[in-house]
Amino acid sequence: MEQLAELLAPFTLPMQILIVLLGSVGSAKVIELTGRWIAPSIESTTGSVRRVILREIYVPLYLSVFLYGLFLSLELIGAPILRLFESVILSAIVVLWTRAGIRAGSNSLEEIKEHDTHYEFAPVFKNLWSAAVVVIAAIALLLVWNIDITPLLASAGVFGIVLGFAAQEAIANFVGGIALYFDDTYKIGDFVVLESGEKGSVSDIGIRSTTLLTPDRVLITVPNSVLNSAQVRNESAPQRQKRIQIPIEVAYGTSTETVEEILLSIAADVTGVLPSPQPIVLFRGFGDSALRYELQVFISHPLREPRVVDDINREVQQQFAENDIEIPFPQREISLRDDDDSLKDGGQPRYPE
Repeated sequence: MEQLAELLAPFTLPMQILIVLLGSVGSAKVIELTGRWIAPSIESTTGSVRRVILREIYVPLYLSVFLYGLFLSLELIGAPILRLFESVILSAIVVLWTRAGIRAGSNSLEEIKEHDTHYEFAPVFKNLWSAAVVVIAAIALLLVWNIDITPLLASAGVFGIVLGFAAQEAIANFVGGIALYFDDTYKIGDFVVLESGEKGSVSDIGIRSTTLLTPDRVLITVPNSVLNSAQVRNESAPQRQKRIQIPIEVAYGTSTETVEEILLSIAADVTGVLPSPQPIVLFRGFGDSALRYELQVFISHPLREPRVVDDINREVQQQFAENDIEIPFPQREISLRDDDDSLKDGGQPRYPE
């Protein structure tokens, strides 16, 4: 401000104010025209974070230049009664840039998430960014209005300790969500199975919890702290294909080649079974009442498993019936002894030694 005053010293006060106002209006107009000139090239840049940032700071930039010129004009006048208006102008500038900062950060994270699936956890950082910008803006407004923030900082320290004890679970969920992001455990759309047995597709990832949509179309909300400390099986990573194993038993004496041929034929005809990797049939061993086989096929998504298993089982039953292949059930043979000498010595039972 002192350098500006020295530069304008040769002019009268009305002329100084006029020069400052004209300079601020001219600078704002240049910024506005420049923004309109480069706007088409910015909008044509698809998937650019720079495009989002430039679009959000364009309006606050030229408005801030004009408002700051007005502020400097009031400073040149130097009347104490104008201090209120100066604080109002600076507050307006802070509010403008707070709004621009929140929108630029949020939209940039959305842009990143849309074009890079690795950043599916962006909603957590979007909320964190918004909170940080609001806190910084609040401190800036206090400084603008000459409010001493030292007592507030001391109170904030005590309040932070109390809040930490009172909101341990919420903080644990937040920290757990951040840990899940850096571990890259899952992202929106993945099909996960929890340690408790619950499973579903990840539909939303928030600061406090993660929401799963189960195959029964029911939403389950799981705290992030629980997910961070439990075993989570992601059946959609590293790829969404999943191998399923279908156990099948046939009676002893059935030809292995015939069973394998029928099962592979069924796998090739059932909708939902992927041709690659190819289905295989494994002879798992000899059971008490049956020969144990296993049909292994790949499906495109874990949610298709119930339907594919149902279709294969139906076809197996039909094909085995048409080819006279028996599907056995557990059997036990019981032998009864008819021994006339089983009772001796006054009717007392005789036990084998």
